[in-house]
Amino acid sequence: MRRRAALSLLLGLPACASVVPFNEVVLAPVLRGERTAVLMRFVVTGEDGRDLPPFENAMGDDGLGLAIGDFDSAGVPTRRIIAARFPSEAAQAAGAVILFLPPGYHYLAMQGARRTDAFSYEAGFRAAPRWRVAVPAQVPLLYAGSFRLRARPIRLLFGDVVIGQVDQDATVVEDEAAWARTLAERDLPRLGPPLTRLAVRHAGPVLLGTPRS
Repeated sequence: MRRRAALSLLLGLPACASVVPFNEVVLAPVLRGERTAVLMRFVVTGEDGRDLPPFENAMGDDGLGLAIGDFDSAGVPTRRIIAARFPSEAAQAAGAVILFLPPGYHYLAMQGARRTDAFSYEAGFRAAPRWRVAVPAQVPLLYAGSFRLRARPIRLLFGDVVIGQVDQDATVVEDEAAWARTLAERDLPRLGPPLTRLAVRHAGPVLLGTPRS
């Protein structure tokens, strides 16, 4: 990962995943009640049983791919998440990511690192199973669960390994509420303890409105 990060600096390429201080500027929409900080964890295991860090790589195309949609997109995950936020290096190492989402129902899709053209990669999100994340109003911090994924590892030129094809049928969401509370106390003390609302695999029509807390 360090070799690839150094190469990106030499080439002037952007680093899309960032550890940033969650100060008043970052948290302002949350503190005003306009957005919710949605905490999710992603744990990826390769076919050989070894863990594959989902967000270790600085360059966005080499990490776990995430996209999200909402009612306006008819539930289709059309917005690729390329600027993931991590409240600490420890959170990033644990596969924890924060998304700032407005109240409502959101639809998440996942796939491996991009190894094709952009059009085909975006189509992969639209074809992938969707996970529905319910975000109530006036909730500063929401824990939407820990996603456990199984994927095929891909070894790159310099020996680094990235996430290949994800076995979508094997993906499950687990409740690690105690872990989420510990992370919140350490990294997000201003937001208080998280409300737990686990993401569910979506089926049926796209839901309207704002879920109750």
